[in-house]
Amino acid sequence: MVKSDQRQNRLKEYFLSAAVYWPECVWELEGAIPGRKFQIDIAFPTHKLAIELDGHTAHSHKDKFQRDRERQNLLTLNGWRILRFTAKDARLTESLGIIQQCLDNKAT
Repeated sequence: MVKSDQRQNRLKEYFLSAAVYWPECVWELEGAIPGRKFQIDIAFPTHKLAIELDGHTAHSHKDKFQRDRERQNLLTLNGWRILRFTAKDARLTESLGIIQQCLDNKAT
């Protein structure tokens, strides 16, 4: 699917850019919460910071949207902070700045 490929390419671009500044970031982290099977697009496990890159197709179906919200709530309840960016967001530099601000702010 073209839209999915575009999202995946954009996600990889975000990850590669983030990894230059923060080598500790993890691509598609699984196991953030023991016993739960889902992925975080880009994760900073020691900071419990999750970066999610959203596209329209990922949330176009009601069930997918609902599962995504349940996953976010579960992460939040377990001490994770979540930053969300859109797949079409062309402001990568600004997004990296927001990530840095969040990493600098240790409060949850």
